[in-house]
Amino acid sequence: MAHEEEDDIGDISNRKMLKILMQEIADVRRELKEDISGLGKRIDSVDQKLTKRIDTLSSDVQTLRLEVHQNQTAFMKNHDKLERRVAVLEAA
Repeated sequence: MAHEEEDDIGDISNRKMLKILMQEIADVRRELKEDISGLGKRIDSVDQKLTKRIDTLSSDVQTLRLEVHQNQTAFMKNHDKLERRVAVLEAA
């Protein structure tokens, strides 16, 4: 009979230990979900900032392309004017 009581006491402590472990697992799971949620929010924030920066850079590149085209056009006009002046000087 004493042996049976020891087994019952052992079973109770095992059950308590299992309950504690299960609670710890549940707590860790909850903490992980919170951490993942927080990381998701941070990723969304970084993504929004990167998207804004990319849009700004895209706009800047488009502006630079326009300026390059305008400079090419102005250069070609100036070059044509210079050639005409040289032609006039050579003819004189």
